[in-house]
Amino acid sequence: MIHVFISLDPVPAARPRVYRGHAHTPEPYASWKRAAALLVRAATAGQTLPAGPLWLNVDVYHPRPKTRPAYIPPDVWKSGRATPAVTRSDLDNHIKAVSDAVQDSGLLDNDNRIAHIVASSWFAPSAGRVGCDLSIGPFTEAR
Repeated sequence: MIHVFISLDPVPAARPRVYRGHAHTPEPYASWKRAAALLVRAATAGQTLPAGPLWLNVDVYHPRPKTRPAYIPPDVWKSGRATPAVTRSDLDNHIKAVSDAVQDSGLLDNDNRIAHIVASSWFAPSAGRVGCDLSIGPFTEAR
């Protein structure tokens, strides 16, 4: 199993925009993906993944908003712990961004090898880090 924390503000994968017949990836996403791939490459230098299907676990930690969301009880918010996040960005787009960054890092030859995904979206703890916590390893369960 390989574990990496991508210490960048989470950016969801963006759909390519077509301009004059050419598809372009929006710059905020392209920049995030390049930086995330560099962080993954540096953190996993010398590590490899086995051939075959893989599982991926992604925990996305968003910056805490200035005001407490109505669905979070006041005592939980005041505790400063990580709390489940409902944000404007879809969790599946964050998963895509992380899997693309892992592939671009060279750790993974193709993200189509990911056969099982577990993901969650959180507001970071008061004293915690914002970013994406990912783990990846061999998926060997048969059903």
